[in-house]
Amino acid sequence: MGFRISYIVADMPLAELATSIGLTIGLQVSEMPVENALWGTELHSGCAVIWAEDELFPLKREAAIAKASAENEILSVVINETVMASTVMFFKNGQDMGFWHWQGDQPKSAHNPSSHGELPFRLGELIHHAQTSQADDPSVDGMFDVPVELINSECGFRYDMYLKPSETKGFWHLSSGEMQ
Repeated sequence: MGFRISYIVADMPLAELATSIGLTIGLQVSEMPVENALWGTELHSGCAVIWAEDELFPLKREAAIAKASAENEILSVVINETVMASTVMFFKNGQDMGFWHWQGDQPKSAHNPSSHGELPFRLGELIHHAQTSQADDPSVDGMFDVPVELINSECGFRYDMYLKPSETKGFWHLSSGEMQ
């Protein structure tokens, strides 16, 4: 099995991010809601994180995310561990600026990794580091972690690490029209 999830991250309050993309904040809970399909948190770093058990969630809300990026940069990440695919999408100034995608079960080619548009500056450093690590040990798929490490370097969040309540300002269940 494996994760098939997505998350949206921005340096803004969770309430502002959630409502700007059409989500409603629900019940606050004391622990990371691992059984809830859609939830959010605010990290002490100032970043809001919206987690969805739906890997297509950011694509379904792409126009709303772009609009919400008028004042703050927003990154969304899609993870599919079943095929070792990861994607980061970058939004700023009210626009979808670009994406970077890696699919580990595909041979390296002109289309793997694939990218389009303007991407965060730090992404280039992370790609270089992953390529170097992978050259040293071909059994390690360092490219898969590039979007994950970008978010970790910006906000201190990794999808594969359990968040302790002490690392956040709280956890909230979220709801939308598609996911109840």
